Amino acid sequence: MNEKNAWWLAGGIVVLAIFAIGYGLWASKDTASPTATSTSEYTASSTPQAAGAWISSDDPAVLAAGRDLMSQIKASATDIALFSVTTATWPNGCLGLATAGEICTQAVVPGYDIRFIARGVEFIYHTNESGTVLRMRTPFDVKG
Repeated sequence: MNEKNAWWLAGGIVVLAIFAIGYGLWASKDTASPTATSTSEYTASSTPQAAGAWISSDDPAVLAAGRDLMSQIKASATDIALFSVTTATWPNGCLGLATAGEICTQAVVPGYDIRFIARGVEFIYHTNESGTVLRMRTPFDVKG
C-alpha cells in the first residue's frame, strides 16, 4: 500500500468514526421516565373533582394546564374535571415530551403530572412548578 492510499484509508476511518459517534449521541436521546409521587396537597383518586372546580384552584400550574386544555379542545371550564395532580421531576426542559429532533435542556425540572377528564377522555399535562412551561401528553408520546 502506498502512502497516498494509506492517507485515504485513515481519512475514511476518521469519517466513519465521526458518523458512529454522532449516531450514538443521537440514538441515546434521554428517554428516562419521570419520577412521580403523590403530594399531601393533592391526592389521586379514581373519581374526578366536580367539573369546573379546578378553575378556583390557587395552583398556577393547574390553572395554566386547564386553560390550555379549554383552548385546545374548545371547551368551557365546566366541561373539564380535574382528575389528579402528582408532583414529578421531569428529565429535561421538554418535560419528558421532546418531539423528534427537538433539543431540550438537560437539567431536571420539578413540576406536576396533571390529569383532566373532558368529554369522556383523559388529558395529561406535564408542567413545571409554576405552570409557565407545560406540554400536553398525547398517545404518541407513550413509549412502550
